[in-house]
Amino acid sequence: MMDRPVETTYENFENLDCYSNHLQDYLKYVKYGFGRVTDNACLDIRLSYINREEAVRLVSKYDGLLPKNAIIISKAYQQLKNLNANYCFSVTSFNFPIQRVIRISQSEKINMFYPEHLETRLQDLKESYHDEGQFYWGKAEAFKQQKPLFSKNAAPYILPRHLVQDIDASEDWRRAELMYQVLKKGRELD
Repeated sequence: MMDRPVETTYENFENLDCYSNHLQDYLKYVKYGFGRVTDNACLDIRLSYINREEAVRLVSKYDGLLPKNAIIISKAYQQLKNLNANYCFSVTSFNFPIQRVIRISQSEKINMFYPEHLETRLQDLKESYHDEGQFYWGKAEAFKQQKPLFSKNAAPYILPRHLVQDIDASEDWRRAELMYQVLKKGRELD
């Protein structure tokens, strides 16, 4: 749980760690005239956490707010159209040149994936990116024709590393919590 309301409701917990959830909450409001806040308020009334007057106040304050991520997702969609790409999805840069990656063998020895870069200065290596799973735009025809996502006909929408954290292990979760504290302190989340 968070110590503040999340973007599209007054509650202090999120749906998931996905960019599209806030946008979905907003589109529900646009389409049906009520959004996540109304859902939360109705449940809270039934559970006697709040009364009707408080629910009306909260719905009036929070329902229908345009989420911040809508701007990013909209820009990515425009990029898809402007570049005439089949797909556009969020990417972020690796924080270290991948040309210097190593593996540890079964005998616990080191092997370089790219030994030709053993003596290359890190700042001379090209920056590399990876998809980070926040959103994927694609043209319907590209999906129907099963065109590959990772291809020369896909456009990246670059997100800064400080706004991205993949969570696959407890160490990742801890890093995400620390990043959140720093971003919150810097008011980048307001």
